[in-house]
Amino acid sequence: MIILETKKVFISYSWSNEEHKQKVLDLAKSLVHSGIEVVLDVWDLKVGQDKFDFMEQMIKDSSVNRVLIISDKMYSKKADDRQGGVGTETQIITPAMYDDLGKNRFIPIIFERNEETGEEYLPLYAKGRMYIDLSSEAAYQEGFEKLLREIYEKPDLKKPKLGKIPSFLLEEGMDTFEIERKADLIELALDKNSQRLSFAVKDYFDFFISELDKLTVKKIDEEVPDEAAVRMIRESIPFRRSFVKVVNILVQDQQISNLFVIDFFTDFNNSIYQIERKVDSLGAEAIRFLLTELFILMNSIFCTFKRWDLMSSVINHKYYDENNYKEVSFITFRHPTQFIFDGKLEKEGKRVSLTADIMKERANEREFMNMIEMDLFLYYVSKINPNIVEGMFSSWFPLTYIYMNERNQRLGIIKLLKSKQSLLNILPLFALNEEDLKIQIPKAEGGQGYRNTWGGIPSIENFIKKDEIGSMP
Repeated sequence: MIILETKKVFISYSWSNEEHKQKVLDLAKSLVHSGIEVVLDVWDLKVGQDKFDFMEQMIKDSSVNRVLIISDKMYSKKADDRQGGVGTETQIITPAMYDDLGKNRFIPIIFERNEETGEEYLPLYAKGRMYIDLSSEAAYQEGFEKLLREIYEKPDLKKPKLGKIPSFLLEEGMDTFEIERKADLIELALDKNSQRLSFAVKDYFDFFISELDKLTVKKIDEEVPDEAAVRMIRESIPFRRSFVKVVNILVQDQQISNLFVIDFFTDFNNSIYQIERKVDSLGAEAIRFLLTELFILMNSIFCTFKRWDLMSSVINHKYYDENNYKEVSFITFRHPTQFIFDGKLEKEGKRVSLTADIMKERANEREFMNMIEMDLFLYYVSKINPNIVEGMFSSWFPLTYIYMNERNQRLGIIKLLKSKQSLLNILPLFALNEEDLKIQIPKAEGGQGYRNTWGGIPSIENFIKKDEIGSMP
């Protein structure tokens, strides 16, 4: 892990209009979230303080590593004409920039271009300087990463490919900067219009799929297959972390399309087959694990926020499986980790399921409790829901059921079926009406669990009897 020195920047800009001020504030927040101390007038200029004196102090302050000059049409015009506050700031900045030759302490950032010519708006004193382009949504992501590299003095060592610039700011191993950055952009877009949020979500999911091949498992040195697989699973933590952030944002927006999630899991599943064809079965082992884990995690978040609409859509959807050329149900996402199960690490550690144990290690306590519940609930749904298409497996296998004792044998979502009001919301998950659900309950019987342990998967009737369904207000 590379430890980077905290950097400090000062932002100079004009109060052109409210939209421009908000864009500057959003940029400042993004920099702060990226570990950079930002000096901004709305945060640091005190009532009664002279703003030009404040500006001059910041220019001369040796603790300020970079001065960011945010330029739009109004800023460049006022700077060139020496008008108003911007004109006064220009008189302070210009000599300081000439003294700065070779040091690059001042970074021009364009926020606007001429709509007819496409030419950037920059004051004359900054025309000869290399700038950062944040003038459009398309340019913003690449430009922001370039800005971070400039501030942290971590230049890109190779030419960008397809707009994705490799980053080695935080980790010496796998480059996961961009996928986490794209998740942060979704968080910033949440308070904006749904179109901007939809763009950011689609961009994140597409990029996630394109990055999966980074998790391809290849043995090194004297590793056995399961050791190599577990090593790559541990490398996937940033993928998991960014996905949880994105799903927690999605549940807060009622307008976002559930098709983004459906397309994502379709592509995710088919990526496994593509990697297996390019490499081998071992190559996709970490991706198989991640797919199963994220599907459980996502539905547990949907359940926590009572987004039964989203949960119903992913449970009842028929996904196209490229490997088998047919539509399949969600149970296809329960890919067995064939090299980890009964492998060296599981045997030597005398573990019932190393896969379940890794899921537990990667989650906080509350998160894992919710995952146990959802994992078992998906099993019951797969037994009862008539829309479930049988594929390779006849039902979902609840990998984490062995930890049910940590939930004191209680399932909150099953308990909700006793309430008439909650039942109406949850019934679409089973694709049944109340009476048919009562009839089908016995189908959700217990099943054989792991072969190397006592006890099996508990029946749904351990938690609720059919006569209890809808028995309360």
